[in-house]
Amino acid sequence: MFAQIAVFGIQFCISFFLTPFIVRTLGVEAYGFVGLSNNIIGYMQVVTVALNSMAARFISIEYHNGNFQKANQYFSSVFYANSILNVVISVICLCFAFFLEYIINIPNTLIPDVKCLFLLLTVNTVLNLTFNVYTVSPFIKNRLDLNSIRNLISTIWRTIILLFLFLLFAPRVSYLGIASVLASVYLVIANIVIKRKLTPEFHLSRKNYDWKSTREILSSGVWNLLISVSTMLEKGFDLLFANWFIGNAIMGMLSVVSTITVLIPRVLKMANSSFAPKITEYGAKGDIEGIKRNVFKSVKIMSIMVILPLSVLYVYGESFFTLWLPNQNSSLLYVITILTTLDMIFGMPLEVCWNIFGATNKVKMPAIAMFVTGGLTFLSLLVLLYIYKDPTAQLICLASARTFWNIIKNLTFLPFYGARCLNLKWNFFYHSMAKPVLGIFIALSICQTYRFMIVPNTWVEFILSSILVCLSALIIGSLFILPKKDIKYIFQKIRK
Repeated sequence: MFAQIAVFGIQFCISFFLTPFIVRTLGVEAYGFVGLSNNIIGYMQVVTVALNSMAARFISIEYHNGNFQKANQYFSSVFYANSILNVVISVICLCFAFFLEYIINIPNTLIPDVKCLFLLLTVNTVLNLTFNVYTVSPFIKNRLDLNSIRNLISTIWRTIILLFLFLLFAPRVSYLGIASVLASVYLVIANIVIKRKLTPEFHLSRKNYDWKSTREILSSGVWNLLISVSTMLEKGFDLLFANWFIGNAIMGMLSVVSTITVLIPRVLKMANSSFAPKITEYGAKGDIEGIKRNVFKSVKIMSIMVILPLSVLYVYGESFFTLWLPNQNSSLLYVITILTTLDMIFGMPLEVCWNIFGATNKVKMPAIAMFVTGGLTFLSLLVLLYIYKDPTAQLICLASARTFWNIIKNLTFLPFYGARCLNLKWNFFYHSMAKPVLGIFIALSICQTYRFMIVPNTWVEFILSSILVCLSALIIGSLFILPKKDIKYIFQKIRK
């Protein structure tokens, strides 16, 4: 866990400094095509989820049971099945690349470069997918720290290549594709080396390919496939719709904002995962009181944690974008950020519900709920973007549709089904989340006064102001989120 957080922090720092450099060098419009190209390839890659999401489970079970022949059969079957899927993906992507300028809106000056980027990202996807099964070795041997170290080296290697290309040659968006491919080459080599050292028992062989084994894994991963399709419908079409309906500048801005907004839930979900083992343990013992104690604890901790980043973004988001990307429309970036993160106020306190679904082995309904939410987001976006022709109105629709449906899901399905999984009253989670959510709203509202009192103009001023805002939001939020005995205990410690 520590290795994952450390690597995540380093990757964030690299992205924080690299993104403004690329935007400044290429322009925000060109930068948007990187995310868009990845999204389009991701539409086709989603079919591989059913196979690869469950491969590690099947291979590791047979390996730990000492059945190396069956483990090798799964290993080879996944490898060759991925290879077949790669041929299909490659053919489709080549057709896309040939007609790319007719599918998405590309400035004439960027057509060759964007096509080159698309092809390079296709090669990158094919490389990663072909050797994906090699990543099971650290999982089997419980050496996930090796994956973290490998990913960190790959990120640093990719950054060095990008800086080398941008500093020595005329700027091109395709450089990001070149860097991704070379970074993936390193990952492939590293995965092969790690596999040989950790699990030398695995050997690829066409004789070991078995359709029944492949079908067994596929049938087990069908719900993971549905979740991936749901995620794609929910937030995988933002950049494509922006390109089709609004323009490349807005597409680029959405891509830039996502660099920051996707980090918050990732960090918070890492923290929430620490509650999963205990909830699973209590669930196995049938200890409902133990689960309830952990649920209350999780709701409070997640509520306090989400206050910190949101208070800074909501109060000093515009100042942040002005300092981070001085040549861009910071006001517009700020509005997009607010609209795309509002659902976290309701969603993060209830993040523990996803642990409950896993602990009680009731994942079917959550997967269906996610699919419905994703489908409604997709359809409502199509309708709204067709109805409204004003670019500002279209941007608001694009940034807020997913947020709206997520809030509906977070206020209806999550608390109701979470309580049902534990055989509790239907309103159990509503009582649990009421005060924390109210505390978040009040803390964020009161802290807005800092926005008018202190306006940071330098990074030092921004950091100091952000610390002040975080402390204020933390104190105000804690008064509503934490019980009185905890607050008294904290004040006693402060006095001492």
